[in-house]
Amino acid sequence: MKHWIIFVLVWMAMFKTSAQQYEFNDAIRLSGFGTFSLSRSDNHVPVFTYRDIHDEWCADCDSTLGLQLDWVINDQLRSSVQAVKRPQDDYSDPELEWAYLAYTQGNSTLKLGRLRIPMFLLSEYYYVSAAYPWIRPPHDIYDSFAGVTHYNGAAYEWQYWPTEQLQLKISPYIAAAEENDYQFFGKPFTLDSNSAYGLTVDLLQDDHQLHLSYLSVDSDQKQNGTTVYHYDLNMLSAGFNYLYRGYNIAMETLYDSGLFADWYLGISRDMGNWLPYVQYGQLRGHANQTYLLGVRYPLTPRLVVNAEWEYVRSPRTPLSGHFTQVQTTPIENDSHIFTLALSFTF
Repeated sequence: MKHWIIFVLVWMAMFKTSAQQYEFNDAIRLSGFGTFSLSRSDNHVPVFTYRDIHDEWCADCDSTLGLQLDWVINDQLRSSVQAVKRPQDDYSDPELEWAYLAYTQGNSTLKLGRLRIPMFLLSEYYYVSAAYPWIRPPHDIYDSFAGVTHYNGAAYEWQYWPTEQLQLKISPYIAAAEENDYQFFGKPFTLDSNSAYGLTVDLLQDDHQLHLSYLSVDSDQKQNGTTVYHYDLNMLSAGFNYLYRGYNIAMETLYDSGLFADWYLGISRDMGNWLPYVQYGQLRGHANQTYLLGVRYPLTPRLVVNAEWEYVRSPRTPLSGHFTQVQTTPIENDSHIFTLALSFTF
């Protein structure tokens, strides 16, 4: 926690300085982001993957800190590196979220290296809480990948403007085989994935966006080197973001032939400085439900504060929804979560 206090105080002291101080020259720029929160639920069983919020105040459950270095090498070639201390990481051991080289020629761009999995509307800024209304990406969709948010491989992007206001982006990608360690209901597992491929399509007009994504991957869930489950996944996600008379409406769904469809709907209202919002989501065949009510207020253009109430309700089963521990009787099936968060960018 003391790391955050020092960092935020230093950063706030620099608000009145020019953003150009982070540009080493015309070609190299350093930027960053972070979130600090106080969270608590009314239930002793922890909720939310890698956050484990329970019935004691937690000052580190949502803590993220990211740094990004961009280098424009020439008119066609650029590079970007992003390292993030995610909620599950120690400050001394952040994750390399992306590190790629991009070559652009005309309307086409080829990227090689470590890239963000582009399944969802918020994928590009998954850990940047200041970039979306709520504190955390919607759990019913964004917790589906067990904390795996990047891949090593290549992506090609083609852009086309049917009209002056309408932009179409089509991007196929391939991912190399790799292993990722993760937690599932408090137990350590390894996800051993074969090479994968996918395709994303984005249609953008002003502040509106339609996002479609497909991913095909075979994975083995392993524990202590032994395969306990095999996944043959063909996943399809669809989402849109629409701005109408001060209301911002976002909806996404994730579907796989072996699973039920997960989805959420979120609405926020721009009321000057205040941004109230609501969200509702369902996980795994309508058995788990999430309700969210919150408000966001900008202290400065780069520093925002959120206050949220969230309610999750799950079936009375040992492995239940967003709860992160295996339960025995009596089984808890709902939880109220209260969070106050400070998010920033620079």
